[in-house]
Amino acid sequence: MGSDAYIKGCNKLKNLTIMSNPEHKTQIGEGCSLVNGIINEGCKVFYGAMAVRFQLMAHSSLKYGARLINSILGENSTISCCEVLNSFIFPGHEQHHNSSFLIAALLKGQTNIASGATIGSNHNSRKNDGELVAGRGFWPGLNCSLKHDSKFASFNIIVKGSYLYEINNPLPFSLISLNNNDKVEVYPGYWFSHNMYALKRNSWKYGVRDGRRENFPLYNFDFLAPDTVEEMLYGIKFLEKCAEYSFRKVSLEEISGTELLTNYEDYGNFSIYSTSIENKNPEVLIHKPGIAYSEYKKMINYYAVFTLFNYFDNVGTVDELEKESLNVTGSWVNCGGQFIPEYKVKRIISDITSKKINSWDELHQEYKDAAKSYNKDRAVHALNIFKGLNLVTKIDSDLWTQAIDEAVKTRLEIKDRVFSSREKDYTSSFRSITFENQEEKDAVIGKFSDNSFFVLEEEECAEFIKLSQKTRLQEIF
Repeated sequence: MGSDAYIKGCNKLKNLTIMSNPEHKTQIGEGCSLVNGIINEGCKVFYGAMAVRFQLMAHSSLKYGARLINSILGENSTISCCEVLNSFIFPGHEQHHNSSFLIAALLKGQTNIASGATIGSNHNSRKNDGELVAGRGFWPGLNCSLKHDSKFASFNIIVKGSYLYEINNPLPFSLISLNNNDKVEVYPGYWFSHNMYALKRNSWKYGVRDGRRENFPLYNFDFLAPDTVEEMLYGIKFLEKCAEYSFRKVSLEEISGTELLTNYEDYGNFSIYSTSIENKNPEVLIHKPGIAYSEYKKMINYYAVFTLFNYFDNVGTVDELEKESLNVTGSWVNCGGQFIPEYKVKRIISDITSKKINSWDELHQEYKDAAKSYNKDRAVHALNIFKGLNLVTKIDSDLWTQAIDEAVKTRLEIKDRVFSSREKDYTSSFRSITFENQEEKDAVIGKFSDNSFFVLEEEECAEFIKLSQKTRLQEIF
């Protein structure tokens, strides 16, 4: 037990490690039963919570009768009232109401589970034969019931409903819903058009709420990061294949998916379907695929430019980075919240199996080394993506200037969408019906113009434009 653990009125504590220190106190309160677990610094467990064979990472909380069994709960997370079994949950998880994980789940961070959600319904047996995997930003809605095995890309929000069959949605930033026949439909890129305030604010809030003494492991909470960018790249190819398949059903012409989606309206806005997203559903309708295709490319370009801005602002030239990029390819892995290039992860696993890495300290050092090289690795990743997106093997000043102009335009669009997606909560007539007058409403929820996050967004946008002007003048070629 650490030096600053507060324990009061527990039912049972057995075989525990309870870490704490004067700056990060740990609290365990009334009615709790905790067996065979590790509780890291800054955690809070109280009001009848129960956990068996578990680990609570730093600054996570269990409360109000929550049950955590055979599971790991990541840093800065909260579970209340509900049941979680056999799950590995990455940092920034919120689950505040009655809901259940009935099967093993891997949730990759920044997740929010709504009241009544049932993750992994319809057991076949009591064997370990079912699992659900979800990328960052997984938001199943009220009373969602999902069937195993299912897999979701990052930032998938799921509309309330009972989903009868397994789902494998590789399209990030999607809204998933059921039609009148209980068949799945997908709206990729939904967050960009309709939920940008939530995207940007969540990226910000998880960072400011991180209560750890040091940023180790190194976490990046931005919605545009190596993991989501790789998913969007795959999503582009996926949409192209879906477009080609669907167009063949209405035309004898052989036209590429790139052409069909780039000029979607010119081809009559024909319906585009996927044959692989929902089990036993040969044709899942994809809403607004042309817009999603364009938004994915726009956001990838913005990510690449912004990442290279930060790299060139500190050190380096394009030629130096080009040399590095020749030796680095492949995707990235979300390792418990820290993003590491896949080739490094494979090397670490190989070193473990060959006994080259023999201790936890040595393994932790690998994570620290990966964190030190993260900015450079990400810059190399951004450069390779930028070249691939523009179909070039080397970038020049003209292409770079054009990309900066597009990125600035995108950044301004992001700012405008942050405002517009939140504004409706203030301007809708239905948001005023419980107030006597506008003065009372302003006193309770505040004025739209006084939202403190808007000030941060304005400052961040201005800083990006300032950095773009500086980079234009910088000798990077």
